[in-house]
Amino acid sequence: MKSIYTLKKYILIALALVVLSGCEDMIEVDLPNSELSANTVYVSDITTEAAVNGIYQSLVNNTNYNLLHTLPGQTSDELIINSLVPNVYTSNQILDTDGSISGVWNNLYNAIYNANAVIEGIEGSSALTPSLAAQWQGEAYFLRAYAHFYLVNFGGEIPLILTTDIDQTAFAGKSSVEAIYGQIVSDLEFALANLPEDYSNYDNNRIRVNRATAQAFLARVHLYLENWDTAEQYATAVIEQTDLYGLVQGLSSDNSPFIADSREALWQLAYFNVTYAYEGSTLFTTSGNYLLRNGNSLFEDGDARKEQ
Repeated sequence: MKSIYTLKKYILIALALVVLSGCEDMIEVDLPNSELSANTVYVSDITTEAAVNGIYQSLVNNTNYNLLHTLPGQTSDELIINSLVPNVYTSNQILDTDGSISGVWNNLYNAIYNANAVIEGIEGSSALTPSLAAQWQGEAYFLRAYAHFYLVNFGGEIPLILTTDIDQTAFAGKSSVEAIYGQIVSDLEFALANLPEDYSNYDNNRIRVNRATAQAFLARVHLYLENWDTAEQYATAVIEQTDLYGLVQGLSSDNSPFIADSREALWQLAYFNVTYAYEGSTLFTTSGNYLLRNGNSLFEDGDARKEQ
């Protein structure tokens, strides 16, 4: 009887394993027809560049051309809304369920995921043109740093996400502000070493980042870290590139820092069917929603903006 019982027990265990294996097969879902797996994306320059463009596309949303500017601007009394009606941001009564704040969080972490996917995909590929692969990695590292920078300034200690592995990201705890800034600087320095000098790789459109963009962002990060001399060095390196950059002279509706590919711009979010880059059309045109609290009184005498 004992041997028969033991045999039955093993049969039941075997059947259970078969059922579990069958269930696992049942829950494996193929990718939608509109999506490609990493194994099919990072096998050619064309599809890899499309993945890089996807990181930028994930930034073309209300978070990046509106909320990153207007939320801090309102809470710090820099901006007021045209209607002059107080809101939860101007009165600093923001709820933890606020949809705009959660939108910033979700959109920036989505960009980080896309950047990590490109970094991992390129690192695992031997089929790409080496010079292009290095540039694309530089772009992905920059954009990951960009997203982490705004997240740490909105939220302080936040999860530092450097992988697409959901087993790690789903339970990621908070990292210290120091650790996050350390990673931001590291990512930007990698980007600086690999990004192109100008915009010729992008049909001379300033909708993707280059070395000067990384230098300018490093200057900003080091200002936040109070590394004054380092910040000055990076900023000076950008200012001295007068062949690409300079202050706009003779301001007008068609000669403004906010128009597409302005000489004052280092990097602009992709713009579609608008005269102004999105940041400018949202904030500073006559149809914009926000005003400087002190108007143009902060501008120096002789500043053409006082006359606009």
